[in-house]
Amino acid sequence: MFVKIFSKKDNGIVVATVIETTLCILFCTIILLFSLSFMSTIQRKSDVDLLCRKYILLMETEGCMTVDMENNFKSELDSLGVTQIDLTGTTKSTVANNVETKPTNYGEVITLHIKGKITVPSFIMNNDWGKISTMTLDMDITKSSISKE
Repeated sequence: MFVKIFSKKDNGIVVATVIETTLCILFCTIILLFSLSFMSTIQRKSDVDLLCRKYILLMETEGCMTVDMENNFKSELDSLGVTQIDLTGTTKSTVANNVETKPTNYGEVITLHIKGKITVPSFIMNNDWGKISTMTLDMDITKSSISKE
């Protein structure tokens, strides 16, 4: 019965086809918006992981994270949208009397441990059609390697 009502031609256009096409376009648009939201989150996480890999390789060469490396690392994380950065647990050099000492020798394990919050865009459905806003996620990354210093 539903098919009979909506399959009548109205001025040369089949109404059922128009409704189906409109619903398909709406459904595809919603899927596209959600996938873009998820892709930006995955891209941001990938960028942070690449940065961590870069710094663990630098730490391998140096034997630990130096003060300059730590400052550069924090500024690069900040540019990616990471806030409340905590590097507790990372193998770092210590500075005493303006002399920087490294805690590891050749062949010892070095660790890069990062905790923080990362801000990512998200698509939220509400009573309206939906809106794009930001969401803050907790981040906890640990990488380790062997010192080559």
